[in-house]
Amino acid sequence: MKKKKFIGDYEVISPEKLIKKGSESGFDQFFLVLALAYNNLKDLLLLSVDIGKKYESPIAARTFHDGQITGIVNHINILIASTVCEFISYLSKRDVQKVIESKDFKRVLNRIGNPKYRKDWEELIAVALEKNVRSDEFTRILKEIRNNVGFHFNYENKKLLEGYKNFFFTSSVHSGNENAVYAIGETMETTRFFYADAAIQQFIDDATKESSISTKDYNRALGKTVGIMNKSISALVSQYIEEKNSEKH
Repeated sequence: MKKKKFIGDYEVISPEKLIKKGSESGFDQFFLVLALAYNNLKDLLLLSVDIGKKYESPIAARTFHDGQITGIVNHINILIASTVCEFISYLSKRDVQKVIESKDFKRVLNRIGNPKYRKDWEELIAVALEKNVRSDEFTRILKEIRNNVGFHFNYENKKLLEGYKNFFFTSSVHSGNENAVYAIGETMETTRFFYADAAIQQFIDDATKESSISTKDYNRALGKTVGIMNKSISALVSQYIEEKNSEKH
């Protein structure tokens, strides 16, 4: 199979124009974080799309393929949720809020051509600051995922163990939980411990059951937030670079 190449053009700017040597500017640092957040999210979304194009979608039948692809996709979604959580937690920090409320940032925001992207940014800030009950519940679930099965393996509160017990012992018996399934092959590709995937998925399901929003609503909110981050961050960083390029030294 012929390997694909990424196609696109790139532009350059003097590093000194973006951030002056020796600068401790919180404003410039904020836009550097925005650029990194965009890249991190893009990489995970690109991986998700590539997996979807390359492999058949799982069906109801319990096969090695279905378990493998479901586990991989769920893992990517957990990483996406954790990345979103890290970013909106960052936005809520006091020092970051000072930058967002500054005249310099508002100038960049107001110069974005598409008003929808400005509105998207304001909506993202509302989620970060948990300005309503639904955003509060949404961020709580994100934190549960990030802290327990995303960026941290939190063994002390035994959330993953609870997910395992709830899936295999508490839930009604069905074909998926009659046995703890695993595969040990000759390679990493043919080896997977499916029962651990089941424990994580049950943990996420339980987290949404404990909130006022359903799993469906959570997934919808996550998809919407990812879309908002994509468009608004790209627009902000692009406008920031345009202004830096036009500055005279």
